[in-house]
Amino acid sequence: MSTEVWPVQNAFLAGEITKEEIADWAEFHDANDGVEFEANEAIPDVIFAISSPEINGWLDNAMARQFLSDLNALRSP
Repeated sequence: MSTEVWPVQNAFLAGEITKEEIADWAEFHDANDGVEFEANEAIPDVIFAISSPEINGWLDNAMARQFLSDLNALRSP
């Protein structure tokens, strides 16, 4: 899977990956200090939220769309 949040979120919304797969992807990236994301201060928070379903609940379509909306708002000039 890509190390970028947008394509992975879109794959989840399209039903190409499951909530468990995206949680595993996020857990790997949350725990791996060597992974770098685009310059967007919200990305680490999104990754943590997705990687911690026991704290934040499982990712669903509404949550994924909200994350994408929030991230897009921050990256728009």
